[in-house]
Amino acid sequence: MLILLFSSLILHAQITCTHPQLCNMASELAAQKLEVNSPLPSNVDPHHFEPNLGLIKKFNEAKLLLTPPIALQPWLKNVLRYRAKKGKPTLTFKSLALSKDKGMDAAYAHVWMYPESLCFNWGGLRAFMVENKLKVKEDDCPNPGAPLKSVNKTFVLTHDALLPLLKRYSSNVIALKTSDHHAQVLPSTLKKLAQLENSANVIWILEKNIAIPDQMIKRFKKDKQGLKIFDLDGTIGEKTNARFLDLMKKIEL
Repeated sequence: MLILLFSSLILHAQITCTHPQLCNMASELAAQKLEVNSPLPSNVDPHHFEPNLGLIKKFNEAKLLLTPPIALQPWLKNVLRYRAKKGKPTLTFKSLALSKDKGMDAAYAHVWMYPESLCFNWGGLRAFMVENKLKVKEDDCPNPGAPLKSVNKTFVLTHDALLPLLKRYSSNVIALKTSDHHAQVLPSTLKKLAQLENSANVIWILEKNIAIPDQMIKRFKKDKQGLKIFDLDGTIGEKTNARFLDLMKKIEL
């Protein structure tokens, strides 16, 4: 019995991820039993979260580690430095900001929302898994991209992670905050909000774990303007394109 149990354990490859969507990509690509682990609490902002020493140790000692682009989780720098020094297998995903979106690396670091970044990293993840003796499927990248079309809508976003994406659909997109989620909303942005028409074509997209003061919503959001709550980070166990498809459904694209 103990021999069977031990055999089953060694057949289960383990990957640790610092973001749940990276675990989802690995699970979808794997052709074998894969144990994925994303130790971050589900109610935190992955960008500004500061892990305690216990979590740092888990990331430092993980057998295989997947991390998003450093712009998404800057606190990973010391972990990556430690793992490089120890020669521990680590894959840091890359963001592919388009030339017209210069300075938006933090937005494109959410690679699961940007088709070109997702598929580029899908290939990198496949190579990493094969190199570390994991069996992978021959499936193509689960590209989440819908056919591009312009819509007559204005989007008000919690912060700029979705700004380049939604600018592909609408010329009028307002981000309340930058990648610094703790920053104050600028007076120029408040002025834009005050000038918005009271129309169902205006949709506010408020993201989970990024606080926007209730009084700001009450002051600037008009009755006919829509409001959607969106979880950009998601959870382990979703399909790779689930967040993208959920956003498209919420904004009726």
